[in-house]
Amino acid sequence: MQKPRNSIVDLWKFIAILMIMTHHLFHIETFVNTEYYGHFSWIYVEFFFMLTGYFTYSHFKRHNYDDNSIFKSGLKYTFHKFKKFVPFTTIAISLQYLITAPFSCLLKGQFKTFLYHFLNYPLEVLLLSEAQHSFKGFNLVPIWFLSAMLLVFPIITTLCQIRNKYLVLIVSGLFSLFYFMHFPIGGSKWPGDLIRALAGMCAGITICIINDTLKDKISCNTKFICIICSISEILCMLFCLVATTLNLYDTEKIIILAFAIGISSMLSGFSISSKLNSKVVSYLGRISMPMFIWHWVIGTIINRLLHFVLVPAPIQLVIYFGGTIILSIISLYLISKGKLLFHKKS
Repeated sequence: MQKPRNSIVDLWKFIAILMIMTHHLFHIETFVNTEYYGHFSWIYVEFFFMLTGYFTYSHFKRHNYDDNSIFKSGLKYTFHKFKKFVPFTTIAISLQYLITAPFSCLLKGQFKTFLYHFLNYPLEVLLLSEAQHSFKGFNLVPIWFLSAMLLVFPIITTLCQIRNKYLVLIVSGLFSLFYFMHFPIGGSKWPGDLIRALAGMCAGITICIINDTLKDKISCNTKFICIICSISEILCMLFCLVATTLNLYDTEKIIILAFAIGISSMLSGFSISSKLNSKVVSYLGRISMPMFIWHWVIGTIINRLLHFVLVPAPIQLVIYFGGTIILSIISLYLISKGKLLFHKKS
């Protein structure tokens, strides 16, 4: 049976994607080398890493696996988790390559360059681009997030299946704390993104274990606890929103702590927001990942459009955000229908 969606988490996932899209406005030629509101919003990637770690540990806590098949069950869960991204990523990556390669290579008669351009295509489709040290970059830049997460996920699933939760707490807590306290988030050199993904998910595991421990200690859902959790959640998440919108770069470490407290509060079960149950909000959470994948393609299309016609900046923003949301809804609908037809035939 599928676990019910958490509407407040879905709401913040949607907001986080909009903020990441705002950061990626630099991809559009109009906004290159400009300091705009929300440029600091790249840090919302850590929010998604934390949520992934939290829900992964929660999954293995609810499902008992044979101790002799930890690695096998970890791989099975990894496959189950990432296979749902494949239709979106494959279509988006293919379209991105087709948009960029013909214009830059074929029209100039640079056929060898065109073929070389596609050498990285299989790695991107398989979400393995982060595996190679010499990789020069992604054609569909946001894919680094899924690639880094996929490559370190077997470590996370193994950690989540250790029976002693206090041992898991020590390992995940110390690793994430050491990373966030001593290293700049998102180091550019390989394997910086892999370590970043691992640290973020370990932080999520730590939050989940602390939440479970506190729930065991708290015997009843008192109004005082409910008020504290609700206020903590609202203040922390709003602080993150304001700090990233105003580009307060010096608050990087504080934002990470605020993410941790905010996630802990909204998933504690004590916060008022835990009673929120909206199908509309849950749907916004569902389209957050397609939006993450598609928005870079929309930015590329806008850049190509600017070569032929002058488009005012406000219209570009409408196309960028509106087009991404519409394309995400359409792709989610079509892929969901395709899956249903496939299952009926099989």
